[in-house]
Formats: sequence, C-alpha cells, structure tokens
Amino acid sequence: MRSALFEALSGSGVELFEHARPMTLLSGERLCVAGDRDLGVFVVRSGMLKLLGNSASGRESIICLAFPGEIIGEVAAFDGRPQPLDVVAATRSELLAISTKALVRALLEVPGAAVAAGALMARRSRWMCDTAVERNIRYAPARLAGRLLGLAQHCGAEAGEPIQIGLPLPQSDIGKLAGMCRESACRALKSFQEAGAIDYQRSRLSILNPQVLEQIRSTDR
Repeated sequence: MRSALFEALSGSGVELFEHARPMTLLSGERLCVAGDRDLGVFVVRSGMLKLLGNSASGRESIICLAFPGEIIGEVAAFDGRPQPLDVVAATRSELLAISTKALVRALLEVPGAAVAAGALMARRSRWMCDTAVERNIRYAPARLAGRLLGLAQHCGAEAGEPIQIGLPLPQSDIGKLAGMCRESACRALKSFQEAGAIDYQRSRLSILNPQVLEQIRSTDR
C-alpha cells in the first residue's frame, strides 16, 4: 500500500500506526452505518470500500469509493458529529483503526502529514462535488460516463490517457455510482463498448478512448 500519510510520518518519530488496530472486512461486511459516533478513523491498507447514502424511501446510492492509502471516518472525527454515510466493504479489505486523538496529535506534530491528510480529503471532496453536479444531468449515460472518468482520475490516470482499473463491482453497483438502476447501467456500458470507449470484462474496466466518454458526459438530453 502506498500512502502519502504513511510517507509523511515515516521517520518522524510519531508512532501513529504502531498503536493502530488491524481489521479485516469481508466483502459485504459493514464498517459503520450513518449515525454511528466515536469510531475514530480507518486507513485502507488493501481492498475497496463503498460509501453509501440512503434516501428516505430506502434507495441506495454509492457516494464514493475508498481505495488503499485513503482514510475513512474523517468527517465525523473532525466535526464531532455522527457518521454521515454507511461504509461497506466491496471486496475483502484490510484496515488500520486509529483513534481520533492519536491522529490529531500526529497531524499537529508533523505538518507534512497534515498536508497529506488534507490532500486525501480534498480528492474525495472533489469526487463528491463532481457526483453532485452530475446528478443534475437527466441523461443517465452522461452521469455514468462522468463517474468512469472520475475513477480514472481518482486512480491516477493523466487526462486523455487510457487506463485499466480493477473494478470488482457488479453492474448494479456501477449503476449506483451514477444514480442508475442495474438495467440502465448495463445498457449504458454496452453502448460505451460499442462506441469503442471502454472494455468491461468481469472485474476489470479498460478506458480505451476517454475522449468518447468526455463527449458523452457533455451530453444532456
């Protein structure tokens, strides 16, 4: 696992991770539910987790995904309010549980770690802002195209560069990234493949032509 937070704390003398509690979640297992308090924060060591929001009618939407090196639970840790989202393991995931007090102490003592943590939170905030803007687009495939491009950027791809993304999600979950049902997501993915924009095989997504996805994202019918 590569983590800017780990790297910033390495050699600083701050023993944040030495006192962390290792955790393992199996696919489908919940880390927390919206409304939970005093959980501390979690560093993702491996795997992938889904951050979920639920409407009053019970409709579930994937607000964001968490990948290795990222932090979960920071919102409630820093504002002192309950967890805003459910968090569920999309795959078997290894985590480190850290108390809020220990994290705050480390960030105060090592400015570079504070900057690294801020960058991680800003990246997730950007994803969520983009998702919120795209949800106003009526044309569902445009929303999905935007989230696939967002995944490419989130995973470190340069603009316009083809990339392969390990995406062990069923089509129903891929649809939830864009507020779509499984059937709509399936049709959209098929149309993206036919247009030469992507190749989607089981748990691996290859973005072959980002420009085509950009064109679809800019469409609002």
